Amino acid sequence: LSCSRTSHHWATIRWRNIYGRSVYGNRARLTPEIRETRITWEDPANANVQGTKTSTGAGASGGAGGSGQSQLQVDRAQVGTVRWDNQAEQNSTLDTSYTASKSPYLRLEFGHSVAAAETRIFIGLRTTPGNALPGTGENHAGLQWDGAAWAQIHSSGGGSQASAAVTVSAAARHVVEIWIQSTVAVEVWVDGVIVARVSTNLPTGSLEWTILYMSAGGAVGIAYMTLGELLVQEALA
Repeated sequence: LSCSRTSHHWATIRWRNIYGRSVYGNRARLTPEIRETRITWEDPANANVQGTKTSTGAGASGGAGGSGQSQLQVDRAQVGTVRWDNQAEQNSTLDTSYTASKSPYLRLEFGHSVAAAETRIFIGLRTTPGNALPGTGENHAGLQWDGAAWAQIHSSGGGSQASAAVTVSAAARHVVEIWIQSTVAVEVWVDGVIVARVSTNLPTGSLEWTILYMSAGGAVGIAYMTLGELLVQEALA
């Protein structure tokens, strides 16, 4: 590992030897100079330094629990959403979004108590984070629960594509990895196993990381998501 400062805002990091799996090749070898953000959900009082939390509706809430964990919850009897998003630019600093052409990579440790007909989950990158699952008209890539099945889903803003159903069991720890390889492909890994690699309808432009948890109501009980460390990277050029 070597590091050199490029400005008072950013430093260039070159990974000389790091494990990065992909059917296309070693990720670090393909993009050795990276920009990296790690979200550890540390100090609850200062959590907005790392991300922005938004909740709407009854029974939807969340927060940073410290020690590298956050919890989101929704009331399955109510309509509500809660999400963590990429922090907006502060004090005219450099753009904090991620660029599809710079091969952004997202890794998240997470668990969920239940994936049911009334719940929705999206973990990934999208043009504009919001209180609904991304649609075909929005550039995005991620792992999604739509109320019926888990799947990798992505869109170029015109056409969209979803993988076959993916197994993501409840009440267990999982690791999801999402890699947009510029104009080559989108790869999604779950627990170290590749679940999708698609080379059509690839997202473009500026993207924001987001974790969305929703309830459409009509059921009983509280549903939870627990988030571990979030890592987001992209190539510098």
